[in-house]
Amino acid sequence: MKNLKPSAAFAAGLWVGAIVAGAAGWLWWESAHTSATTDHAVATADAEQHRQQLRADNARLAAENERLRQTLSFYQGESEESSGPATSPSPGPATGDKKSTDESAASLVQWEARAMQNDLAAVTALGDAIPQDQGEALLRVWDSGQLDLPGQRTAAWYLGTTLEANPKIAAAVRALFADAEADPELWLSALDGLATRSPITTDYHSRVDLLVELEETAAPSLRPQIEATRKQLLRSWADAERAPVR
Repeated sequence: MKNLKPSAAFAAGLWVGAIVAGAAGWLWWESAHTSATTDHAVATADAEQHRQQLRADNARLAAENERLRQTLSFYQGESEESSGPATSPSPGPATGDKKSTDESAASLVQWEARAMQNDLAAVTALGDAIPQDQGEALLRVWDSGQLDLPGQRTAAWYLGTTLEANPKIAAAVRALFADAEADPELWLSALDGLATRSPITTDYHSRVDLLVELEETAAPSLRPQIEATRKQLLRSWADAERAPVR
């Protein structure tokens, strides 16, 4: 550019600067576009992985709900048969009752085995069967140490709500509250069960006495919940006393 006139050299410089700036801009756009494309691909892959996880979770929950529905239908049918109107015994040999009893016992064995594998529907089925076996199957599962936390919460609720079915159940509830290392959620589940009316019979006096005992021995952080449960039971007890006999 030494032989160019100043004006021509100035114009050439502007052209060269524009070319350099354009090249730099194109390189920046290409880099940004590539980075955005990569980020989008990563985000898409993450979203797809999340959707697959959600589909798997939904399928698992649907299977659990179906097993629970079958369990409830099974025991609802047994309850309707046992609560039906009394009829005179048929003159034939009494083989049907024994067959029904054997089938119920076999079902309990199956539910117990599945509950040991943390099948929550099976734990629920054993809880619903407490009026039939006085909670023996559920107690064996409870004492096995094989239940995960959801199964333990469910079992603790049933033990609380069927306290009167078996002295072993009352002993298990006392042992639960005496265990300082127990998960607090298990205490709360058992308290919720104690506040719930039993499907067998509810001995309000015994439950209130138990809660008074627990208030004196339980961890201080748990005492407000125990007191609230005791007051709720007292209200339910008063309502039951006022209820007309039918």
